[in-house]
Amino acid sequence: LDTYLKEINPNAIKIGFDNDSCFQLSRQVDRFKSEILSYSRLAYLYALLDAPSRRLLFHCKLFPYFDIFIHGERGTGKTTLARYIHELTNAGSKFVTVSGAELKNPELLHSLLFGHVKGSFTGACSNRKGYVEEAMNGTLFIDDIHTLPPASQQCLLTFLQERQYRRLGESSMQNACLRVITATNVPESYFHKVFEPDFLDRIRHTIFRINPLRSCRNIILPMAKDVLQDMSTRTGINYKLSPGACQKLLAHDWPGNIRELKAVVESSCFVAGLNSVVDSSFLRL
Repeated sequence: LDTYLKEINPNAIKIGFDNDSCFQLSRQVDRFKSEILSYSRLAYLYALLDAPSRRLLFHCKLFPYFDIFIHGERGTGKTTLARYIHELTNAGSKFVTVSGAELKNPELLHSLLFGHVKGSFTGACSNRKGYVEEAMNGTLFIDDIHTLPPASQQCLLTFLQERQYRRLGESSMQNACLRVITATNVPESYFHKVFEPDFLDRIRHTIFRINPLRSCRNIILPMAKDVLQDMSTRTGINYKLSPGACQKLLAHDWPGNIRELKAVVESSCFVAGLNSVVDSSFLRL
């Protein structure tokens, strides 16, 4: 497909098109290539999911407000998976991301999650929506959920069970309609050390497990070539991997997974400069 797209030269199409039409066609081709690249990245992420998670992925659309827990090492694409699930089920609504580190303080958690009204505390000069209200009818993604202390976990657990919230300074309860996706990179053997038992029982009922990149080495080179293609589009230089570079990429264990691979390949193009062949010496591993 990419070979076919490269043969399309909108600037060379003269008959029946003015300059503006040629420009629009060129933009459409670029956008189409970008969409193809985006779908290929999702395919790589799908390849890293374990078998039960792949099956669950097709159930997401049937249950648009069912909470989900994503587990995977750092850099495996947990946020990308969360966004894909959102687009699959609640496209057109908001996708709100918050780090668990922001919610560590139990005193601030209520205001951040559920919002507050003017005058509810010193410094509350106006009404403020919480993350839950911002994500209404959409998805609230809480990354690094393991960083929440027990008191914050208990507060979030109550909300997940009751599906109701109250803004700080108000007396009336509001109903919440949204999907909450949580994620962590903590090994499962440590779950009992960072999660309260009741909270863990609640969030892990629908778990998506993303395997590390080293467990699926057959996608390493295709992913690297996709990153090179993206860099080639941005720079105008047709980058290619040398045989030695391919061997070096395959031999690495990738503790930083997809994020590390993307950063390494992109930086190798920077080191290569005008040299279109990315040699193994350009890979900073």
